[in-house]
Amino acid sequence: MKMLSKNNLFAYATSELSQDAFIAWLMSFAMKEFEGKDILLTKCAREVIKIFYPDMKDDEYVTDIKKQYLNIDILVKIGDKCVIIEDKTFTGTHGDQINRYKEALIKEGVAEENIICVYYKTGNQARQE
Repeated sequence: MKMLSKNNLFAYATSELSQDAFIAWLMSFAMKEFEGKDILLTKCAREVIKIFYPDMKDDEYVTDIKKQYLNIDILVKIGDKCVIIEDKTFTGTHGDQINRYKEALIKEGVAEENIICVYYKTGNQARQE
C-alpha cells in the first residue's frame, strides 16, 4: 500500500469510523442552527451536499445527522430527503449494502423517491484515465 502524505487527512483518519465522524461533523455546518458559526465550513458543507443532492435548494438545511442508524454509515436528513452515505476507506462494496439500507428506510416509511444513495470512497485509488 502506498504511504499517504503527512498532509493528507486520511493518513491520520485511517478507519471508516474516523471518516464517518469527519463527514458528520462537516454536514453539521449545513444545519440552520450552525450556519453562522463558520461561514467557510458552512459553504463547504453545502457544496459537498449539493454534489450528493444537486436539487437541494438554497433555503433547505440539514435537519438531522445519524451515524450507524440501521447500520447506515451516515444518514443525513434534509427535510423529507434522506441521504445514505456509505463510506469506504481501503475496502470496496460488498453484500449489496446500499440497497439493504435503502430497503430498511423504506420499511421505516421513507418514500423511495426521497432516498438518495451515495457511495463515498477515499484512500489509495487506482487512477482512471
